[in-house]
Amino acid sequence: MEVNIVEDKKTWEDFVQRFSPSNFLTSWEWGEFNKRMSRDIFRLGLWEGSKLTGVCLTIVERAKRGDFLLCPAGPLLKDFNLKNFKIFVSELKRIAAKVDAKFIRIRPIYLVGHVEKTIKQEGFIESPTHVHAQVSWILDITKDEEQLLSEMRKSTRYLVKHTVKDGLRVEEKSNLSGVRMLEKLQKETVQRHQFTPFSNEYLEKEFETFNKNKQIKVLISFQNEQPLAAAMVIFYGDSAFYHQGASAKTKLPATYLLQWEMIKKAKALGKKYYNFWGIASNNSSRHPWSGLTYFKQGFGGFRFDYTKPHDLPLSPFYPFIYWFEKLRQKTRGL
Repeated sequence: MEVNIVEDKKTWEDFVQRFSPSNFLTSWEWGEFNKRMSRDIFRLGLWEGSKLTGVCLTIVERAKRGDFLLCPAGPLLKDFNLKNFKIFVSELKRIAAKVDAKFIRIRPIYLVGHVEKTIKQEGFIESPTHVHAQVSWILDITKDEEQLLSEMRKSTRYLVKHTVKDGLRVEEKSNLSGVRMLEKLQKETVQRHQFTPFSNEYLEKEFETFNKNKQIKVLISFQNEQPLAAAMVIFYGDSAFYHQGASAKTKLPATYLLQWEMIKKAKALGKKYYNFWGIASNNSSRHPWSGLTYFKQGFGGFRFDYTKPHDLPLSPFYPFIYWFEKLRQKTRGL
């Protein structure tokens, strides 16, 4: 067994798409996107002879609090045991020393409770912060439309069915004009809810990267010519992902129609799951995502808790980084 760089896209994709539900954070394109954002990446592969048995997209994150290695969806192993994990960790330590990383942060995308014991045996501790969506809400869309509607919350189903009466419609955009509409609506959303958004550069490069293989779409909900809600959806593997969204202040159910149209689009493309992405990790009404969580859960589906991120400290400064991140999470109400 040895770790080497995976150079071939097909080899990488053939391996990661064996895992279900799919996650675009494992994709070749997510690595390409990070390169476009001026981050160094390493696509590590665990090889048994000529057979690929594990992968780990590794990103060098440069931060004022201290540079670190981030594995946002890995390691991903055919057999997640201590022997295989040790081999990956050894290579990650070598890269960390080369780039002067203060710690290594991993977030294997397995269901919580499956790999934590193995991770901690190598000296990893639970991170003070999350990595991307820690808890996702996922809908099985192999059912027919009538069944999907019947399994929605009553109020959600009512709003979805009555959007036509409000004169709402949804348009699909496959170019940057849709992203620009999303950016404008995001600015309005930030003003209402006071959060730190992804930059316009981030949104545009994410769209351009995935659009090369027609794996992303922007959908806009309109009343007449007025855009009321927008969403960026990634189509990868067996799933569609509601990754970015924004809306104008309105009493019209534009966001409900938008979600329903995206679900139908995912079904038409043969996807098995519609991933609403992040929800609150608890049921507290004080959680900043409580309203968003209630909205997403109204469409039916199930909760998926990913393995929490874990850190391997490599510097005596790590405790300061840990408490800085923990305090930041607390001030954000997360």
